[in-house]
Amino acid sequence: QNQAINIFIREKDYNNLSSLLDNLGDTFQKLHSLDSAIICYELAAKYATMAGNRELEAFAYSSLGILKWRLGNYNDALNFHFKAYKIRKELNLEKSIAMSANNIGVVYWRLGNYENALQYYVESLNIREKINDIPGIVIANNNIGYIYLVLEQFDRAKSILYESLHRSEEINYSFGKAYTEHLLSILNLKLKNYDSSIEYSKRAIQGYYNKYELNSVANCMNYLGEAYFEKGEFKRANSVFKAALDTALKANDKFSFATTLKNFAKIKFKQKRLSEAEKQLKQSLSISESENFFNLSIESYLIYSQIMKEKGDPKKTLEFFEKYSNALNNLRLEQISANVMEWEAKEN
Repeated sequence: QNQAINIFIREKDYNNLSSLLDNLGDTFQKLHSLDSAIICYELAAKYATMAGNRELEAFAYSSLGILKWRLGNYNDALNFHFKAYKIRKELNLEKSIAMSANNIGVVYWRLGNYENALQYYVESLNIREKINDIPGIVIANNNIGYIYLVLEQFDRAKSILYESLHRSEEINYSFGKAYTEHLLSILNLKLKNYDSSIEYSKRAIQGYYNKYELNSVANCMNYLGEAYFEKGEFKRANSVFKAALDTALKANDKFSFATTLKNFAKIKFKQKRLSEAEKQLKQSLSISESENFFNLSIESYLIYSQIMKEKGDPKKTLEFFEKYSNALNNLRLEQISANVMEWEAKEN
């Protein structure tokens, strides 16, 4: 690839140079050389602009957005995805618009802005149904299914996820299947079907690992550990969380890293090791607050309040419970639920 780059530079073939740099960025990602990957994607965008190729420029911005998302830099991710989205809208590239809309929705979802996430998921789904993009429909439906999980509309979520699983199996879409199984593990965790949750998590982890999606592996491991935690199998949960932490570090995934620290704190709290629990939760909260991991902060505030209550500190108990209550109110779940109902009415 380096030899080809030198030839394209010499011949001023900026179109092929941009495409090749984007591919090289992907290679560096797989080698965990993320700084090098970012440089490649930035150069890909630069040379696409020099070539006047707006489609390639959008592609490079999209690659940057995905990498920034994986690193937990969500504001940067959103900025790059919107750049790609705007260009693709101007060029009327329907499939690419759907991809960008989905990517924007995913960033909003991770930030806890479910209202905006739903808006872009629905846009993505509508386009993908129009062009009969089955893998895209699977992903969009999974994302919308997750919104139903947040709203605790479990029957509706289950219906969507089983349909997605069936479609993925029909077309042998391994990533879509792993993603659906991951969401089914969350669904069963919420329903307290812990053995089913564990089974789905294990399948999803294997599927993600086969695709080398380490961020997703780390995220899914946290849910596997939570299922063991809820069963009271703390030793197993602790072992899974250690593996999740290692994977998050390998993937440079701040969100999964902070989530795992929060989960370790839950175990320590349950074991009455309050000082250790507080220390790990402080570290988790520091990351989640600085990176705007809204949902993660909400749960951490509640756990912190419980730790302070156990330690006999009523002032801090109240302080963190109020933070928890205020953050929970800011989720605007009632408005999101109304938006979902409005969307369903239009679909029917």
